[in-house]
Amino acid sequence: MKTTIKLLAAVVGCLSFAAANAVITTNFNFYKLDTNGATTDFRPTSGTFYDGSHGCSSGDLCSSKVIGASGTTLGGSLIYTLDGITATATATSKPSRGDRVAATVVQDSVGTWTTVNGHAGSGAGLGVYHKFNDTSDDNVQSDDREWLTITFNKAVTIKGIGLQNEGHINFTTDNKFKLAVDGFSNDLTFKAGAFNAYDFTGTSFTFSTGCLTGSNQFYLSELDVVAAVPEPETYALMLAGLGVVGFMAKRRKAK
Repeated sequence: MKTTIKLLAAVVGCLSFAAANAVITTNFNFYKLDTNGATTDFRPTSGTFYDGSHGCSSGDLCSSKVIGASGTTLGGSLIYTLDGITATATATSKPSRGDRVAATVVQDSVGTWTTVNGHAGSGAGLGVYHKFNDTSDDNVQSDDREWLTITFNKAVTIKGIGLQNEGHINFTTDNKFKLAVDGFSNDLTFKAGAFNAYDFTGTSFTFSTGCLTGSNQFYLSELDVVAAVPEPETYALMLAGLGVVGFMAKRRKAK
C-alpha cells in the first residue's frame, strides 16, 4: 500500500511540475500610445502616473510630475502587468558632477503608431526625463548619463527588444547600446529594423546608450518576454494528488 501511495504521489507531482512550468510569451508594446487615446493603447496598469494635464507633456504618461511649480521630485515608476507578469519601469540619471539620482520614466506618445509584422512600424516608447520643466529630452540619452530599468516580478527571458529613434522612426542600423542584466553589462549592436532577437534571462534589465554610435538616443519600444507561468490545471492536479493520498491513507487506516 505504501508503494501505491508513493507512486500516485510521484505521478501527480510530475504532472504538477509539468503544468507549473508551462511557458508563455508576453509582448510589452510600450510604443502603443496614441495622442488621441486609442482603445488599443498599451498603458500602465497600476501605480501613480501623470498625463498631459497633470504635469507631463500632452499625450504622454510620466512616473512623476515634470512640468509645474518648482520643488517637484523626479522619480516614481510606471507599472505594466500582462499574463501574470509585472514589469516595473524606473529611471536614473547622473549629472556631470554628482551621484546617480532618480529620474522620471516617460511613455512617449505619437499621433498614430503603426504595427508591421507584429512589431512597431512607427511609434515611440519608454524614455527618461532628468530635468524639471524641460520636456525636450524624453529619450534615453547619450554619454551613459541616463538609465532605464525594467524590473520583473519573476525571472523572464528577453527574446526580443524593440528600439525607436528620435522622431519615432526605426532605430538606425548598427547603432550600439548597453544592456545590464541583473547587474552584468552587455555591449550590443542593434541591427536593421525596429526589432531584434535576443536571449537574456534575469529579473532586472537596464538600458543605456553607453557606447552608442551614429545616434545619441532611443526609446524602448518593445520587450518580448518568456516566463514560466502556473496554469489553473496545476492547482487542480495538486488538490487531486492530496485527495488521492488522503483517501488511500484513510482506507489503509480503516483496514
